Amino acid sequence: PARQFAMMRAVDVLVAPHGAALANVPFLPKCAVVLEATACGFLLSMFAALAWNSGHMWLPLYSESCPALDAPVRYGSDRRQTASSVAACTNVQRCRAVVRDTAPNVTAPHVAALVRRALRMREACVAEEAGASRGRDRGRHGG
Repeated sequence: PARQFAMMRAVDVLVAPHGAALANVPFLPKCAVVLEATACGFLLSMFAALAWNSGHMWLPLYSESCPALDAPVRYGSDRRQTASSVAACTNVQRCRAVVRDTAPNVTAPHVAALVRRALRMREACVAEEAGASRGRDRGRHGG
């Protein structure tokens, strides 16, 4: 456990598939970013909530072949039924299956772009924390 804790404390950006290993997210350092690989249309993640509630940031890592979240989805045996969006599709089992069965296609450039975005988010957080810390120090020292 101590080794796992130390390893998590050294991570700036955690890229991981949805699963129990993400239960270690609270042990990440301040301003860490979690990239969670999930199935298409997987909109609500308990690990997103865990990250946010632990003071971290979270981004979904979807396949590039996933439909856009605001795109209409055709489903049913004849594909004549339409949900207005992937989000509207989540409560209809047959519709959700169409979205989640989209073949995965996560490429290295796609992941690299998300990691760069996560690093920018982290840098902004670190800068904001440093500014807040300087403000607190000035208040303590009468400056």
